[in-house]
Amino acid sequence: MITKQQYVEYLLSTIGNYTGSHLAEHLEGVSHDLVTDHLSKERLTSRSL
Repeated sequence: MITKQQYVEYLLSTIGNYTGSHLAEHLEGVSHDLVTDHLSKERLTSRSL
C-alpha cells in the first residue's frame, strides 16, 4: 500500500513522468495496479495534498 505522503513526495521529486508505473518502479513491493487502485479510490485534491 502507498501512503499519501509517499505520493506527494513522488510528485515533488519527479520531473515530468508522473505515471503509476514510474511510481511503482521506485517503491519496493508496490505494483502499477496497486498505485492505480489507490488513486482511483482515494479522493485527492490539491488542498488535501
